[in-house]
Amino acid sequence: MRASACSITTDQEQGPSSRFGPPATQFPGAMSLGAIGDPELARQTAAITGRELSAVGITTDFAPDADVNVNPANPVIGVRSFGSDPHRVAEMVVAQIHGYQEDAGIAACAKHFPGHGDTATDSHTGLPVIEHSRQEWERTDLPPFQAAVDAGVDLVMSAHIRFPALEPSGEPATLSRRILTDLLRTRLGYRGVIITDSLEMAGVRQTHPDAETPVLALAAGADLILMPPDPRQARDAIVAAVASGRLPESEIDAKVLRVLELKARRGMLDPAPADPGKVPDSVGTPDHLGLAADLTRRAITLINQGTGRAADPPRRPAGARHRLESGRESRPGVRPQR
Repeated sequence: MRASACSITTDQEQGPSSRFGPPATQFPGAMSLGAIGDPELARQTAAITGRELSAVGITTDFAPDADVNVNPANPVIGVRSFGSDPHRVAEMVVAQIHGYQEDAGIAACAKHFPGHGDTATDSHTGLPVIEHSRQEWERTDLPPFQAAVDAGVDLVMSAHIRFPALEPSGEPATLSRRILTDLLRTRLGYRGVIITDSLEMAGVRQTHPDAETPVLALAAGADLILMPPDPRQARDAIVAAVASGRLPESEIDAKVLRVLELKARRGMLDPAPADPGKVPDSVGTPDHLGLAADLTRRAITLINQGTGRAADPPRRPAGARHRLESGRESRPGVRPQR
Protein backbone atom coordinates (compact mmCIF):
# COMPACT_ATOMS: atom_id res chain seq x y z
CA MET A 1 0.00 0.00 0.00
CA ARG A 2 1.07 3.58 -0.64
CA ALA A 3 0.29 5.55 2.52
CA SER A 4 1.05 8.77 0.67
CA ALA A 5 -1.67 8.20 -1.95
CA CYS A 6 -3.60 11.40 -2.49
CA SER A 7 -7.21 12.20 -1.84
CA ILE A 8 -8.35 14.03 -4.98
CA THR A 9 -11.22 16.32 -4.08
CA THR A 10 -13.69 18.70 -5.69
CA ASP A 11 -16.87 20.68 -5.08
CA GLN A 12 -19.54 19.03 -7.20
CA GLU A 13 -22.70 19.70 -5.25
CA GLN A 14 -24.50 20.22 -8.58
CA GLY A 15 -26.34 23.45 -9.20
CA PRO A 16 -24.40 26.68 -8.53
CA SER A 17 -21.46 24.99 -6.79
CA SER A 18 -20.11 22.69 -9.48
CA ARG A 19 -16.59 22.39 -10.86
CA PHE A 20 -17.20 19.90 -13.69
CA GLY A 21 -19.33 21.13 -16.55
CA PRO A 22 -20.45 19.15 -19.61
CA PRO A 23 -19.89 16.47 -20.69
CA ALA A 24 -20.38 15.56 -16.99
CA THR A 25 -24.05 15.25 -16.12
CA GLN A 26 -25.49 18.53 -14.81
CA PHE A 27 -28.17 17.67 -12.26
CA PRO A 28 -30.44 20.22 -10.60
CA GLY A 29 -28.99 21.55 -7.36
CA ALA A 30 -30.03 20.84 -3.81
CA MET A 31 -32.96 23.22 -3.49
CA SER A 32 -34.46 21.88 -6.70
CA LEU A 33 -34.14 18.34 -5.35
CA GLY A 34 -35.72 19.55 -2.13
CA ALA A 35 -38.64 20.88 -4.16
CA ILE A 36 -39.12 17.44 -5.73
CA GLY A 37 -38.94 15.98 -2.22
CA ASP A 38 -37.91 12.39 -3.05
CA PRO A 39 -34.86 11.16 -1.08
CA GLU A 40 -34.42 8.19 -3.40
CA LEU A 41 -33.97 10.53 -6.37
CA ALA A 42 -31.51 12.59 -4.33
CA ARG A 43 -29.58 9.38 -3.68
CA GLN A 44 -29.58 8.53 -7.39
CA THR A 45 -28.17 11.93 -8.34
CA ALA A 46 -25.39 11.55 -5.77
CA ALA A 47 -24.62 8.01 -6.93
CA ILE A 48 -24.35 9.07 -10.58
CA THR A 49 -22.35 12.19 -9.73
CA GLY A 50 -20.02 10.09 -7.58
CA ARG A 51 -19.51 7.45 -10.28
CA GLU A 52 -18.73 10.10 -12.88
CA LEU A 53 -16.22 11.74 -10.53
CA SER A 54 -14.65 8.38 -9.77
CA ALA A 55 -14.29 7.67 -13.48
CA VAL A 56 -11.96 10.67 -13.83
CA GLY A 57 -9.99 9.92 -10.66
CA ILE A 58 -11.82 12.05 -8.06
CA THR A 59 -11.99 10.32 -4.67
CA THR A 60 -13.87 12.87 -2.55
CA ASP A 61 -16.78 15.21 -3.20
CA PHE A 62 -17.31 18.13 -0.82
CA ALA A 63 -21.05 17.46 -0.80
CA PRO A 64 -23.81 17.39 0.32
CA ASP A 65 -24.57 20.79 1.83
CA ALA A 66 -26.22 20.20 5.22
CA ASP A 67 -27.08 23.83 5.92
CA VAL A 68 -30.72 24.75 6.60
CA ASN A 69 -31.33 27.90 4.58
CA VAL A 70 -33.75 29.91 6.72
CA ASN A 71 -32.56 33.31 5.47
CA PRO A 72 -33.84 34.17 1.97
CA ALA A 73 -31.12 36.85 1.74
CA ASN A 74 -28.31 34.33 2.29
CA PRO A 75 -25.73 35.20 -0.40
CA VAL A 76 -23.54 32.10 -0.14
CA ILE A 77 -25.80 29.11 0.64
CA GLY A 78 -29.24 29.87 -0.82
CA VAL A 79 -30.16 27.27 -3.42
CA ARG A 80 -27.18 25.12 -2.40
CA SER A 81 -29.34 24.05 0.57
CA PHE A 82 -32.13 21.46 0.30
CA GLY A 83 -34.47 23.91 1.99
CA SER A 84 -35.66 25.50 5.22
CA ASP A 85 -37.17 22.43 6.91
CA PRO A 86 -34.47 20.83 9.11
CA HIS A 87 -35.94 17.35 8.95
CA ARG A 88 -36.43 17.37 5.18
CA VAL A 89 -32.88 18.65 4.76
CA ALA A 90 -31.66 15.85 7.04
CA GLU A 91 -33.48 13.24 4.92
CA MET A 92 -31.95 14.49 1.70
CA VAL A 93 -28.47 14.82 3.20
CA VAL A 94 -28.51 11.22 4.42
CA ALA A 95 -29.80 10.01 1.04
CA GLN A 96 -26.94 11.72 -0.77
CA ILE A 97 -24.33 10.44 1.68
CA HIS A 98 -25.51 6.91 0.90
CA GLY A 99 -25.40 7.67 -2.83
CA TYR A 100 -21.84 8.95 -2.74
CA GLN A 101 -20.36 6.48 -0.27
CA GLU A 102 -22.31 3.22 -0.59
CA ASP A 103 -23.33 3.38 -4.24
CA ALA A 104 -20.42 5.25 -5.87
CA GLY A 105 -17.66 4.37 -3.39
CA ILE A 106 -16.28 7.89 -2.98
CA ALA A 107 -16.07 9.99 0.18
CA ALA A 108 -18.82 12.49 1.01
CA CYS A 109 -18.54 15.62 3.15
CA ALA A 110 -21.35 17.29 5.12
CA LYS A 111 -20.89 21.05 5.34
CA HIS A 112 -20.70 23.72 6.85
CA PHE A 113 -20.73 22.85 10.56
CA PRO A 114 -22.29 24.11 12.82
CA GLY A 115 -24.63 25.58 10.19
CA HIS A 116 -24.29 28.40 7.64
CA GLY A 117 -27.96 28.77 6.70
CA ASP A 118 -28.94 32.01 8.46
CA THR A 119 -26.50 34.66 7.36
CA ALA A 120 -26.58 37.69 5.10
CA THR A 121 -22.76 37.76 4.78
CA ASP A 122 -20.66 35.63 2.41
CA SER A 123 -17.80 34.01 4.34
CA HIS A 124 -15.67 34.18 1.19
CA THR A 125 -15.57 37.96 1.62
CA GLY A 126 -16.38 38.59 5.30
CA LEU A 127 -17.03 36.92 8.66
CA PRO A 128 -20.72 36.12 9.13
CA VAL A 129 -22.34 36.10 12.57
CA ILE A 130 -25.11 33.60 13.33
CA GLU A 131 -27.40 35.00 16.03
CA HIS A 132 -29.30 31.79 16.80
CA SER A 133 -29.67 30.86 20.45
CA ARG A 134 -28.41 27.44 21.43
CA GLN A 135 -32.01 26.20 21.46
CA GLU A 136 -32.54 27.55 17.93
CA TRP A 137 -29.34 25.85 16.82
CA GLU A 138 -30.51 22.53 18.23
CA ARG A 139 -33.91 22.91 16.59
CA THR A 140 -32.84 24.30 13.20
CA ASP A 141 -29.16 23.76 12.35
CA LEU A 142 -28.27 20.59 14.22
CA PRO A 143 -30.64 17.92 12.78
CA PRO A 144 -28.97 17.50 9.34
CA PHE A 145 -25.49 17.28 10.88
CA GLN A 146 -26.58 14.81 13.54
CA ALA A 147 -28.22 12.74 10.81
CA ALA A 148 -25.03 12.90 8.71
CA VAL A 149 -22.92 11.75 11.65
CA ASP A 150 -25.34 8.91 12.37
CA ALA A 151 -25.19 7.92 8.67
CA GLY A 152 -21.38 7.59 8.85
CA VAL A 153 -20.38 10.52 6.66
CA ASP A 154 -16.66 10.37 5.88
CA LEU A 155 -15.92 14.08 6.38
CA VAL A 156 -17.49 17.12 8.00
CA MET A 157 -16.41 20.60 6.86
CA SER A 158 -16.25 23.51 9.29
CA ALA A 159 -17.77 26.94 8.67
CA HIS A 160 -15.98 30.27 8.87
CA ILE A 161 -18.73 31.86 10.96
CA ARG A 162 -19.06 33.44 14.37
CA PHE A 163 -21.71 31.73 16.47
CA PRO A 164 -21.80 33.48 19.87
CA ALA A 165 -24.26 31.04 21.45
CA LEU A 166 -21.82 28.19 20.79
CA GLU A 167 -18.48 30.05 20.99
CA PRO A 168 -18.66 33.22 23.11
CA SER A 169 -15.00 34.17 22.49
CA GLY A 170 -15.76 35.42 18.98
CA GLU A 171 -13.46 32.91 17.26
CA PRO A 172 -14.89 31.50 14.02
CA ALA A 173 -16.16 27.94 14.21
CA THR A 174 -13.15 26.67 12.23
CA LEU A 175 -10.87 27.80 15.08
CA SER A 176 -13.16 26.85 17.97
CA ARG A 177 -12.39 23.82 20.14
CA ARG A 178 -15.80 24.23 21.77
CA ILE A 179 -17.45 23.70 18.38
CA LEU A 180 -15.20 21.18 16.61
CA THR A 181 -14.18 19.06 19.60
CA ASP A 182 -16.73 19.58 22.38
CA LEU A 183 -19.78 19.67 20.10
CA LEU A 184 -18.91 17.72 16.96
CA ARG A 185 -16.58 15.10 18.40
CA THR A 186 -17.94 14.70 21.94
CA ARG A 187 -21.62 15.56 21.86
CA LEU A 188 -22.47 14.38 18.34
CA GLY A 189 -20.08 11.43 18.61
CA TYR A 190 -18.38 12.06 15.29
CA ARG A 191 -15.42 9.76 14.60
CA GLY A 192 -14.61 10.70 11.02
CA VAL A 193 -12.41 13.37 9.46
CA ILE A 194 -12.97 17.06 10.16
CA ILE A 195 -11.77 19.38 7.39
CA THR A 196 -11.75 23.16 7.34
CA ASP A 197 -13.35 25.21 4.62
CA SER A 198 -10.77 27.00 2.48
CA LEU A 199 -8.31 28.98 4.56
CA GLU A 200 -8.01 31.44 1.67
CA MET A 201 -11.48 32.77 2.52
CA ALA A 202 -11.80 36.14 4.23
CA GLY A 203 -14.00 34.74 6.99
CA VAL A 204 -11.07 33.00 8.66
CA ARG A 205 -8.32 35.57 7.95
CA GLN A 206 -9.61 38.57 9.89
CA THR A 207 -8.38 37.87 13.40
CA HIS A 208 -5.09 35.95 13.03
CA PRO A 209 -2.04 35.90 10.73
CA ASP A 210 -2.15 33.33 7.93
CA ALA A 211 0.68 31.35 9.55
CA GLU A 212 -1.27 31.05 12.79
CA THR A 213 -4.62 29.95 11.37
CA PRO A 214 -3.62 26.37 10.40
CA VAL A 215 -2.20 25.76 13.88
CA LEU A 216 -5.34 27.10 15.54
CA ALA A 217 -7.57 24.99 13.29
CA LEU A 218 -5.68 21.80 14.17
CA ALA A 219 -5.72 22.72 17.86
CA ALA A 220 -9.48 23.27 17.65
CA GLY A 221 -10.01 19.74 16.32
CA ALA A 222 -9.64 19.85 12.54
CA ASP A 223 -7.79 16.92 10.95
CA LEU A 224 -7.23 18.48 7.52
CA ILE A 225 -6.70 22.10 6.51
CA LEU A 226 -7.97 23.11 3.09
CA MET A 227 -6.15 25.53 0.82
CA PRO A 228 -3.96 27.56 3.19
CA PRO A 229 -2.80 30.70 1.36
CA ASP A 230 0.85 29.64 1.65
CA PRO A 231 1.17 25.84 2.08
CA ARG A 232 4.89 25.93 2.96
CA GLN A 233 4.29 28.59 5.58
CA ALA A 234 1.46 26.50 7.02
CA ARG A 235 3.65 23.40 7.10
CA ASP A 236 6.48 25.21 8.85
CA ALA A 237 4.09 26.69 11.43
CA ILE A 238 2.59 23.27 12.18
CA VAL A 239 6.01 21.61 12.49
CA ALA A 240 7.12 24.36 14.89
CA ALA A 241 3.93 23.98 16.95
CA VAL A 242 4.51 20.23 17.28
CA ALA A 243 8.17 20.71 18.18
CA SER A 244 7.24 23.18 20.92
CA GLY A 245 4.53 20.95 22.35
CA ARG A 246 1.77 23.38 21.47
CA LEU A 247 0.26 20.71 19.23
CA PRO A 248 0.66 17.40 21.11
CA GLU A 249 2.07 14.58 19.00
CA SER A 250 -0.66 12.28 20.30
CA GLU A 251 -3.31 14.54 18.74
CA ILE A 252 -1.41 14.69 15.46
CA ASP A 253 -1.14 10.88 15.46
CA ALA A 254 -4.91 10.60 16.00
CA LYS A 255 -5.57 12.97 13.10
CA VAL A 256 -3.25 11.03 10.78
CA LEU A 257 -4.92 7.78 11.77
CA ARG A 258 -8.39 9.13 10.97
CA VAL A 259 -7.19 10.28 7.54
CA LEU A 260 -5.51 6.93 6.80
CA GLU A 261 -8.62 5.04 7.90
CA LEU A 262 -10.69 7.12 5.49
CA LYS A 263 -8.23 6.47 2.67
CA ALA A 264 -8.25 2.74 3.39
CA ARG A 265 -12.06 2.66 3.52
CA ARG A 266 -12.38 4.36 0.12
CA GLY A 267 -9.54 2.52 -1.64
CA MET A 268 -7.20 5.49 -1.80
CA LEU A 269 -4.15 3.70 -0.43
CA ASP A 270 -3.84 1.46 -3.48
CA PRO A 271 -5.92 3.21 -6.14
CA ALA A 272 -6.59 1.93 -9.63
CA PRO A 273 -5.66 4.68 -12.10
CA ALA A 274 -8.47 6.30 -14.04
CA ASP A 275 -8.72 5.04 -17.61
CA PRO A 276 -9.35 7.95 -20.02
CA GLY A 277 -10.57 5.51 -22.63
CA LYS A 278 -13.45 4.42 -20.42
CA VAL A 279 -14.59 7.90 -19.40
CA PRO A 280 -17.15 8.27 -22.25
CA ASP A 281 -18.82 5.05 -21.08
CA SER A 282 -19.37 6.50 -17.59
CA VAL A 283 -19.65 10.28 -17.87
CA GLY A 284 -22.64 12.07 -19.36
CA THR A 285 -24.27 8.90 -20.65
CA PRO A 286 -27.74 9.09 -22.25
CA ASP A 287 -29.35 7.52 -19.19
CA HIS A 288 -27.69 10.03 -16.85
CA LEU A 289 -28.61 12.99 -19.06
CA GLY A 290 -32.18 11.74 -19.37
CA LEU A 291 -32.58 11.56 -15.60
CA ALA A 292 -31.11 15.05 -15.22
CA ALA A 293 -33.56 16.46 -17.77
CA ASP A 294 -36.50 14.74 -16.09
CA LEU A 295 -35.53 16.03 -12.65
CA THR A 296 -35.04 19.55 -13.98
CA ARG A 297 -38.57 19.55 -15.38
CA ARG A 298 -40.01 18.11 -12.16
CA ALA A 299 -38.21 20.66 -10.01
CA ILE A 300 -39.86 23.68 -11.60
CA THR A 301 -42.22 25.07 -8.97
CA LEU A 302 -44.85 27.77 -9.27
CA ILE A 303 -45.07 30.01 -6.19
CA ASN A 304 -48.60 31.40 -5.79
CA GLN A 305 -49.53 33.69 -2.89
CA GLY A 306 -47.10 32.00 -0.54
CA THR A 307 -47.97 28.41 -1.46
CA GLY A 308 -45.97 26.18 -3.75
CA ARG A 309 -47.28 23.58 -6.16
CA ALA A 310 -45.67 21.64 -8.94
CA ALA A 311 -46.17 23.42 -12.26
CA ASP A 312 -46.56 21.79 -15.63
CA PRO A 313 -43.18 21.89 -17.38
CA PRO A 314 -43.01 24.65 -20.01
CA ARG A 315 -42.82 23.77 -23.68
CA ARG A 316 -39.32 24.26 -25.03
CA PRO A 317 -38.24 24.86 -28.63
CA ALA A 318 -36.52 21.90 -30.22
CA GLY A 319 -32.84 21.91 -29.36
CA ALA A 320 -33.17 24.38 -26.49
CA ARG A 321 -30.65 23.64 -23.77
CA HIS A 322 -31.52 26.19 -21.08
CA ARG A 323 -32.67 25.11 -17.66
CA LEU A 324 -34.47 26.88 -14.86
CA GLU A 325 -33.37 26.21 -11.31
CA SER A 326 -35.05 27.87 -8.37
CA GLY A 327 -35.53 31.13 -10.21
CA ARG A 328 -32.08 31.15 -11.82
CA GLU A 329 -31.45 30.47 -15.48
CA SER A 330 -28.23 28.74 -16.46
CA ARG A 331 -26.72 27.29 -19.56
CA PRO A 332 -24.58 24.16 -19.87
CA GLY A 333 -20.92 25.04 -19.96
CA VAL A 334 -21.29 28.27 -17.96
CA ARG A 335 -20.17 27.62 -14.41
CA PRO A 336 -21.99 29.76 -11.84
CA GLN A 337 -19.91 31.50 -9.20
CA ARG A 338 -19.63 29.75 -5.86
